[in-house]
Amino acid sequence: MIPGLVSAYAHRERALLMGALSDPGDATALAEGIRTLVDSPGLRTETAESGHERAADFSLGSITDAYLRLYNR
Repeated sequence: MIPGLVSAYAHRERALLMGALSDPGDATALAEGIRTLVDSPGLRTETAESGHERAADFSLGSITDAYLRLYNR
């Protein structure tokens, strides 16, 4: 579960696929998000896959490519 200001998150739909979001201090929403993942094997799988895809955005190769594109502007 990722605590975060849900209303301010620009990519809310992607965030919901990456993991349940809840506003800081909202224990009820956090518990509901955890329960949703516990009860939804398909959503857990989709969330894990999305997380792996997002993590690839931060691989050494991806970051290096991004810096090279920036420097070559």
